[in-house]
Formats: sequence, C-alpha cells, structure tokens
Amino acid sequence: MNRFIRENVSFVIIVVDGKKNNEGYIDCRNGHEINDTYVCEYGCPADFCQKCMIKAFPIMEAVRAGDDLRNLGGETENKIRFCCPDGVVIFRLEAKRKQLIPGSPMPALLLSSYITMAKTREESLQNMIRLYIFAGGKIQIIEEQGHK
Repeated sequence: MNRFIRENVSFVIIVVDGKKNNEGYIDCRNGHEINDTYVCEYGCPADFCQKCMIKAFPIMEAVRAGDDLRNLGGETENKIRFCCPDGVVIFRLEAKRKQLIPGSPMPALLLSSYITMAKTREESLQNMIRLYIFAGGKIQIIEEQGHK
C-alpha cells in the first residue's frame, strides 16, 4: 500500500462494558472483552467488529473535520462512548490529534481544500503541484483528484 496522505488524528477504541451472559462474559458475537483496545487512523482496526465501525466511522469523520466530541454527547473534546449496533458492547473512542509537520506527507485535514476549492483548472493544477512537492513526488495518485 502506498499512502500519500498523513492522517492528522489517530484513534484508540477501548471496550469498557457490555451485557454479560451467564458465564460472565460479554455476549458479543465478535468476542469483544472489557479492556480490548484497538488503534487506528483511517482504516478499520484488525479484529474490530465491522458492525461497530458503522457507529465509529461517523464519529471519527467528525473529529477529522475538527469537531469537538462534546457536540455529539462526548465526555470531553476528544472522548466519547458509543454502543455497538446490537446494543451489547460499550466502547470509548479517544481521538489523539497530531501536530502538522512541514515537509511530511500532506495532512488529510488540508487535502480537500487544496483540490476541491480551486475555482479554475489552472488553480487546481497549481494546487496539485503544491501537493506534489508536499507529498514527496507521489503525483500519480493526486492527479486523479483534479478537474477533468
């Protein structure tokens, strides 16, 4: 895999509670247990339930767009609890914002403004050249995002 975007946020998802069966285990089809921890940036973490990602992804997108999780009912600006779609497992998602480092690959936070905000084809091409320099020469992927 050849990524040309550096994510500006990473996420830690922790199982904090759940409905337990008669043996005392969380009655989860995916086998989640309290304190199971998953770390990711953009993709779905390994062994994390796909159905739970349906709930986590919109929260993660809100954080990537710069939102404060308290606006979504979160405990703090960067922490929120959510329940799986089956109503069995409760997770805590923590967002960890990263500093932007000049000269490193294009941060995801800035990508759309460079390409979609261009008013003309010439401006779009200039922005793609800036991305090329910022992303270290990976123009073959970036060009696909420009105007046709």
